[in-house]
Amino acid sequence: MITLAKLRLWHRWHSNPQLRRENIPWKKWSVVLYPIIVAAVVTRLAACGDRSKPATQIELGTVQWTGMDSQSSILSTEAFKSLAKEALADISAPGNRATEVKIAGHLETDEGNGALTLEAYADVAQLKIPVKAAVVATGSADSPSSVKDLVKKGLADLSRAVSNLLKLVDAPPDALVRALDSAEPDEQIFALHLIGQRRIPGAIKAIGRRLDDPRAPVAEAAAETLGLLGDASAVPLLIASIKRHNLRSEVRAIEAMGRIGGKEARAYLEMTATGHEIEEVRRLSEHLLKQLGQKNSHPDM
Repeated sequence: MITLAKLRLWHRWHSNPQLRRENIPWKKWSVVLYPIIVAAVVTRLAACGDRSKPATQIELGTVQWTGMDSQSSILSTEAFKSLAKEALADISAPGNRATEVKIAGHLETDEGNGALTLEAYADVAQLKIPVKAAVVATGSADSPSSVKDLVKKGLADLSRAVSNLLKLVDAPPDALVRALDSAEPDEQIFALHLIGQRRIPGAIKAIGRRLDDPRAPVAEAAAETLGLLGDASAVPLLIASIKRHNLRSEVRAIEAMGRIGGKEARAYLEMTATGHEIEEVRRLSEHLLKQLGQKNSHPDM
């Protein structure tokens, strides 16, 4: 269901090490080290006060910086905490909201070169969805100073990425629709979630184009958003997005149709409930048909 789609997005970083490294520009590593950074950052915005003071107050939670050998001691935990606090101090959500930011980091080195992947999850008050951003910083990692510079570069990029996403929180509908064509998948996904949460009309075709995005998280967010909007005109787009021998695309389309309902969606679900070759898909379709029947019997559900 929709909850499963959200879990697939949320756990993508943590559940599959290969996916965590898929965007790193090196295919093979002769020497691989795995320092892991995990930081919990709490940002609270001041409602008012002296403008000469920082707009945010950052408190860092537990930070772990570990590796397989002495390489992990090149940058101490305290040094990373200091760099993170400085980089994230500029992150501010619109209005008077409290934001908690969790950072996961992964550093790989090979012959003095490093690739640092950082990913942030921010919970913003009054939002039902997390703000998620990821960046990859590459550079020299052959000395304490070069590792420090690489981490500073990555944290600065991450801060900018999160700040750009937070600007979308109060963006007008047309700006959110334009964001669907962004080159940044994190921005596309967040805009899709906001469109669905705010039930913005008139975006069905723009969302439908994202159903064929080769990046699965973007396509899944698009299908989820169409389900939330509940517009029957999206059903043909969902059916057209189903790719042959691609169970993932079919399941997300079926889930969205189960949310939307209507004659065309029901007809497709009835077909898959009785004739699909995979038992799990038949059961899912039967379950969704049952839910649609309950919804029709009790419109206020």
